[in-house]
Amino acid sequence: REAIAEFYQRHYGVTLDPDTEVALIQGSHIGVSGIPRAVVSPGQYIISTDPCYPLYRSAAHQAQASFFGLPLNEKKRFLPDFADVPHAVAAHAGLIILNYPHNPTGALATPALFAAALDFAHDHHVPVLHDFAYAAIGRSAADTPLSLLAQPGGKAWGVEIGTFSKTFNMAGWRFGFAVGNASIIAAFKKLHTHSYSTVFGAIQDAA
Repeated sequence: REAIAEFYQRHYGVTLDPDTEVALIQGSHIGVSGIPRAVVSPGQYIISTDPCYPLYRSAAHQAQASFFGLPLNEKKRFLPDFADVPHAVAAHAGLIILNYPHNPTGALATPALFAAALDFAHDHHVPVLHDFAYAAIGRSAADTPLSLLAQPGGKAWGVEIGTFSKTFNMAGWRFGFAVGNASIIAAFKKLHTHSYSTVFGAIQDAA
């Protein structure tokens, strides 16, 4: 946890408390599926993009929530427009899930996208989960992928999921992490304790 906090400080300028703002998981899949179950109430909406990584729809089903996908199109650089969220969906929103660099379009997030998501989160009191699986994959040095937590208000409303599979070529080792808002991390850790096993110590050492 301390190493991950140091990594975020070094790469993104984000300060994390290793005890309250970092959780270790057996791969990012557990964070993406577990955090919705920890924070979303049955009947609420999970808002994401369409298309999206299929697990987000499964996560909504597991949380007994409905899924609403914001349509992506090339004219808007495959970035969602939160003005397109219907009032009835916004009023019952329980979680926003974003994933940039985006699977499957390859689009990169912009500061404006994260600002819009965080404004929506503030206005509707809904947390944001950013699946940052492709954090190290940019087209050039000028296109370094952005961390949600490095944006103004990012940690106030958001958590970010990371995986060592892509960034550190540790696919199959099943090591990932969730970082960010302490309340969300605490809720997830409580669910994690009763649902999953801890990460084998040797894998933690290698990570």
